[in-house]
Amino acid sequence: MTTSCSDDPIKDWLNKNCSADLDLSSMLMSFELKKLSTPLIRNRALVFRDNVSNTGELLQLPFFIASAPLMESAMNRMEQHLDGLKSVPLCLPELSDLYSRVERFPSEGLKSFEGLQLSEGTAKLISSGLSALGEVFELTGEKGTDKMKQAIEPALRIYDNSIPVIEHLFRATLCSFWTALEVLASDLWEDAVNSEPLKLASSALREKTDHEVEGITQKQVSVDALFKHNFDLSNVMGTVLKSKFDFSSVHGIEKAFRCIIRFDAWTDDEKRILILLEKSRHLIQHRAGIVDAKFLELTGTAANLGEPLVVSAPDLQNYRQAVTRAGWKLILQMENWFQENKASN
Repeated sequence: MTTSCSDDPIKDWLNKNCSADLDLSSMLMSFELKKLSTPLIRNRALVFRDNVSNTGELLQLPFFIASAPLMESAMNRMEQHLDGLKSVPLCLPELSDLYSRVERFPSEGLKSFEGLQLSEGTAKLISSGLSALGEVFELTGEKGTDKMKQAIEPALRIYDNSIPVIEHLFRATLCSFWTALEVLASDLWEDAVNSEPLKLASSALREKTDHEVEGITQKQVSVDALFKHNFDLSNVMGTVLKSKFDFSSVHGIEKAFRCIIRFDAWTDDEKRILILLEKSRHLIQHRAGIVDAKFLELTGTAANLGEPLVVSAPDLQNYRQAVTRAGWKLILQMENWFQENKASN
């Protein structure tokens, strides 16, 4: 467990997991899908994007629940003022300018309307509406973070087990981030080799691993293996050979892709955080998240031996960013290979 910075562990937890600079939004990753012209690559990229985005929503859940009453109150106030604006006679240019100013200056009130010719009553009505609108916008900033802490704190104090429950959710989110990368790597490799067996399967066949495919070697194929695939391996070599490789580890993913293409996309820093994610996922699923000596040796972290692995919201944000970058680089390198080989044909 983490060491408290004060005499109040609940406030310490809130300060660590509810910060103004923590991105808790569900924005989709900035994939430049237009760069992907190979259908099988694009399809895997879309699935990966959705898996990471959907997993990110798990991270938001407790904070959305806490902020829901605040958001509802602010939205109700804003809607009341917008209903009042229906009676205000504004011409089209004024409306256009109004919406532009609201978007740029949601909480500055009358100062947003310098130069806009409005009656005093209309200006006050709009200013009051903007004040309500500002409350909604502020829920995503520093003031909103403070309000969120105030909203969630009573629940944490009433229910003694609330923080452990949220931390279980955080651990599940961590595992899902790793799974998104593992599934992408495994499926992308399989699809690529299935699609181009003559160019990609031979090196995979030659590669010596701890998980050889029964009945299939570089020199021969058993009748049983042929029978299993209707005596036609031409479109399933990736499916057949995938079991030779370990896609559940960073090293295994690198080995599998280096076997078929010149894969060198991940930096040492990127691999370091991916390995920490990989080992944390393994610890959670195989050791119930209890830190053991092997985990400390492999990761070099400052976690406490024999205690539950602590996973915070900032940790998960870092993992999400690392998985997104790693997965996108994997996608781009395979896309580049297909484009280069398409051009050479």
